[in-house]
Amino acid sequence: MAESTVRHLFVAAIIGLVIQHGLVGIVGLYASEPWPAIVLPAFKDVHGRSGVVESKDQHIDVVLTDGQRVSFERPQFMTFMPIIHQSVFLKNQCQPVALSGSEHTDVCRRPEGKSFFLDRAQALFPEKEVRSVDIIWTRLRIDVQTRASETTPLDTLRLRP
Repeated sequence: MAESTVRHLFVAAIIGLVIQHGLVGIVGLYASEPWPAIVLPAFKDVHGRSGVVESKDQHIDVVLTDGQRVSFERPQFMTFMPIIHQSVFLKNQCQPVALSGSEHTDVCRRPEGKSFFLDRAQALFPEKEVRSVDIIWTRLRIDVQTRASETTPLDTLRLRP
């Protein structure tokens, strides 16, 4: 193939890429970007058309026999585990029946899970006796436009010694 032909093909390919990039931008204004494309999508519509982002979250309360209740954010209580794994672990192992739809998750699926939570709570309060560990599930809703957030309690999984 002649050198000039290769040069012309190269220039045509570059022009084609510029045109594709422009089309992706124009289409992206009216709908989600095509996937895959030379330019990866900007993920501007990840929250959906409703403008509301929802997620489930958990926090952990340790209830002591003297009536004291101490609340922990999940990462404070589960320091042994990377934060990205904590919610997935709780969803798969310690989700209340009302949320999981399975009769097997009224307690942690494995006895080791229940004993871990109780042992961890006892280690945090060695001089006191633990009555229960409550894993409290909540729904977090964020309105993307107003940035207003709302937290709603969903259910509680209570683990007793």
